[in-house]
Amino acid sequence: MPYGWVGKLLQVDLTTERMTTEDTMKYAERFIGGWGIAAKIFFDTFEHKIKGFDVENPLIFMTGPLTGTIAPGSGRTMVCGVSPHTHPQEVFAYSSFGGDWGAYLKYAGFDGIIIKGKANRPVYLYIDNGEVEIRNAETIWDWDTFSTQQALAKLHGKEVKTVCVGPAGVNLVRYAIILTDTGSAAGQGGFGAVMGSKNLKAITVKGTGGVRVADPTKLLEVTKYISRLIYRPEKPDGVGAGHDGRLSLVGFENWSNAYRIRGRGCHACPANCKGYFKPPGLPGGDASCIQFSPYGTILKKKGYMEQEDSDYQMEKGNLMWEANILAQMLGLNCYELFGQIIWLMTCYSLGILSEKDTGIPAPEEIYIHPIRKIVCGTVTDHEFIDKWLRSIAYRRGFGNKLAEGVARVAEALGKDFWNIYAMFYHAHGMLAHWINSVVDNLLWALDNRDPISSSHDYGLFALGNQVAVRFAYSTTGYIPSTEDAVAEATKAQSYVYAPQIAAAVSNQRALKNALPLCDWLYPIITSPYTSDGLGDMKAPAKLFSATTGIDLSEEILEKIYGARIVNLFRAIQVMEGRTREKDTVYLNKFEEPMYDVEMFGSLPLTPPLDRKSFERIKDKYYELRGWDIKTGWPTRETLEKFDLKDIADKLEKIGLLP
Repeated sequence: MPYGWVGKLLQVDLTTERMTTEDTMKYAERFIGGWGIAAKIFFDTFEHKIKGFDVENPLIFMTGPLTGTIAPGSGRTMVCGVSPHTHPQEVFAYSSFGGDWGAYLKYAGFDGIIIKGKANRPVYLYIDNGEVEIRNAETIWDWDTFSTQQALAKLHGKEVKTVCVGPAGVNLVRYAIILTDTGSAAGQGGFGAVMGSKNLKAITVKGTGGVRVADPTKLLEVTKYISRLIYRPEKPDGVGAGHDGRLSLVGFENWSNAYRIRGRGCHACPANCKGYFKPPGLPGGDASCIQFSPYGTILKKKGYMEQEDSDYQMEKGNLMWEANILAQMLGLNCYELFGQIIWLMTCYSLGILSEKDTGIPAPEEIYIHPIRKIVCGTVTDHEFIDKWLRSIAYRRGFGNKLAEGVARVAEALGKDFWNIYAMFYHAHGMLAHWINSVVDNLLWALDNRDPISSSHDYGLFALGNQVAVRFAYSTTGYIPSTEDAVAEATKAQSYVYAPQIAAAVSNQRALKNALPLCDWLYPIITSPYTSDGLGDMKAPAKLFSATTGIDLSEEILEKIYGARIVNLFRAIQVMEGRTREKDTVYLNKFEEPMYDVEMFGSLPLTPPLDRKSFERIKDKYYELRGWDIKTGWPTRETLEKFDLKDIADKLEKIGLLP
């Protein structure tokens, strides 16, 4: 048996109720785990273009060699398949969630699950230490995510962990989430709706086994070393990614301090990036980052949260929490909701939509859009929250349109609605996410979904951190190590080194999603706990080596394994019809200033993209990758360089090699 991996992949056909296993190492030697293995499985089964709700769409849950160990930040599980959320085409995409479920799956004897077909009735999977059953879920089919997990824990014991969908998934809302616990979700991609389309309510796992590691002593040493880079226990607020759930609570400190019970982290992670909150009269739960933003961030624009008005803070904080927790229980993606409320309220303020059209009451007008100077609003009362979210999850009235996602509803309503949509959304039907540099736009153009949620290291150069850029990129050969080059690379609007940095970030993203490791922690480029402020880019390689016994440098892991997965993903895109022309962002990004919707004007406006310069850096990116410049497709030479001859052979057979 290998170290790190437990050696088996579970395959479940819900149509025939047939279950088989496959050797993990058939895939792991080239693709490690997570996104890498999932992409290879999808590529091998790809015969024709399929949509998210097609029976043939495989829903893949995949861990990696570090999952279930003590490695900090290793509590991620990747979820992959054809996304019903992406627009205009439903394509292969990825998502992930944290918590403990992935570790439990490995303790039960499986590195991943590939789910095909569709059950003839509502079901859930029950996995008990290698034994797998398909059980009836009719009694819990319409239940919310919290009640579902509680019912299955009562039935199977508190030692189980469950991932499940809520009413949004059951009703095929295109951005429905898959949730475990109260705040760990595979949010992007709509894979909760894919579960719903397969009549699959939940996957409950009981695992009492373990994960064999090659060098336990070394793994403990590396874990302690990394923990010292990211966390100091004498600092109760944690460090790095989440500050015990306070990340998005700026302006809500009074509320947070009153109702935060404790910090929470994923399996074996000391960072405590989540907080557990329990205000009186409302359900308690975990939350971090964007889970708060649809309901709280907009309020800050008027300075309400900066006032010494504790009563107002507590009132709005409770409304914020009510909306957040209801979205989690219904199984709705908070990030899509963030963009949706901005789009909806802008349409209200322009008079092209009204409560009469939607059945959703218009909240008070409280802020001015920084570019358009349009008066918009946000969550203000219980009635708005309840009607807005429940109409979507249960597909009632106008909520049935909103359940399709803002891209599809705006497209259906017409040009005016689309133009408002494109102010806030960036590409692929996804909301803009910290768009403030040329590199960001290049990353978006090359992906199938929002790439930034697993590329947060981009922010260090996008925000001008020259120390980080020198450490992370010049010392690894992505840009020259001269002062001028480093300074140029930190300019958000510079096109000069954008291709090199985008390539580096993409390789890192692929590696993190294969191990998989938390994007909020890795790569560890900087640290507040070292004398020079630098982290350790070699940390993932150290964890991988101690766990698996396979001694690979960070450079090999990133530039060979990471780049291999990038090329595999590109091959899938090519089979789905991706061309150079489709490597782009929405057209208005070339015509008017952009701003970071998430930061709401706290960063400078981004000038429009220059078309010629953008096409030029695409040329350079393709050249760096070894892809054909005319088509943007990988060449046989490049694919074989990364040990992907089988990929090249299949592409050639169907006429998709340049």
